[in-house]
Amino acid sequence: MRIMVFMMRYMTRYLGVVARPLVRLMAEGEVIACGLRGEDGGVRVIYSPRPGRGTHSLVGLEAGSSAGVPTRPEADFSGGLVRQVLLPEARVGDLVRLQAENAAGRVLNSPRITVKEETLRSPGWIDVAFLPGGDVRFSWPRAKRCGVMVYFLALEDAAGSSLAGVYTREQFWTYPRLKSASLSIGPEPPPPLKAGAACTARLVVVDFDGWVSRLGVRSFTCPAGRAGSGFPGVG
Repeated sequence: MRIMVFMMRYMTRYLGVVARPLVRLMAEGEVIACGLRGEDGGVRVIYSPRPGRGTHSLVGLEAGSSAGVPTRPEADFSGGLVRQVLLPEARVGDLVRLQAENAAGRVLNSPRITVKEETLRSPGWIDVAFLPGGDVRFSWPRAKRCGVMVYFLALEDAAGSSLAGVYTREQFWTYPRLKSASLSIGPEPPPPLKAGAACTARLVVVDFDGWVSRLGVRSFTCPAGRAGSGFPGVG
């Protein structure tokens, strides 16, 4: 797994025309999910729903796992792109998977998720830079010291509607350049960001146990534009 994910970064960077269809094909054959702790300390599993899939359910992977206890109703996690289910009885060390059935009747599984003690909040980890032409560059260099399998970055507007969601192994991504990410979900192409628009970026740092070790949230407002450039102060 580590080797495959490591190669995903460089294949996307240098052979994106090959890597992106391959990663998308892999995503169609499984449930993309990971676990985290909410601010209330409760355990949640977040996942990306896909068209044509039925109800998602959690299964325990060990005898006596509390994951067999029914979960609480699903709720939104980010802009409708990512949903979450609560595991009120989950214990540290529980091993779980999320399952769903596709339109052909095949049962799909998420990677194994290990329930851990905490998810740290790091609101200062997302840097935002406004570029000429209206692009926005997001970066999170502080996350490099974490044992990261993959990063997920989601962007929402003030109404909570999704603008974009990307999975990447890089410590940066520039909106709206979907092709620079290994996998993208949400609107294609993403809508342009308007001057004065308020947005929220969410960074999910996932480790090799399928657990979110860090979670960053950054709200920002796009600056007013000027003739000849997308945002002021650049170009």
